[in-house]
Amino acid sequence: MWVVLKRLHELGDLAFEAIEEGVLSFIAFDKDGRIITCNPAFIELSGFSKQELGKMKWPDDLIAEKNIGSIRDELRTVRCNRGSDAHQWVLKRKDGSECHIETFLQAICDDKSDISLYYSFVYDITNRVIETKKNQASIPYCRKF
Repeated sequence: MWVVLKRLHELGDLAFEAIEEGVLSFIAFDKDGRIITCNPAFIELSGFSKQELGKMKWPDDLIAEKNIGSIRDELRTVRCNRGSDAHQWVLKRKDGSECHIETFLQAICDDKSDISLYYSFVYDITNRVIETKKNQASIPYCRKF
């Protein structure tokens, strides 16, 4: 957590407030997946408390089983000072429901260029996925005319 806070402090109070008070979900975890911190938007999205999340691992405890292998592959591709492309996953919420998310993963590295932690902004794209499925389902009907 201190590394994240130190880095945010270096960026200035505005960056910290934007993450802490923003509607965009934010999560940070160490290289073993232990969740270090998150913002209130991520707490709301997941339904877990900050204390519960502090005992969890990313992706093991929060990402749908079908996505675990893919997200581990993404973690291996992230390098210092170079983030990942956008990836879509299914997030498991505390109440047992699932939502579709899109992540942009970044790594923070130490002086030796070893990854010390990851952080990600997390977008809830559930409505977009539902609309896309509806549109795809209507295509065969439209082709009849």
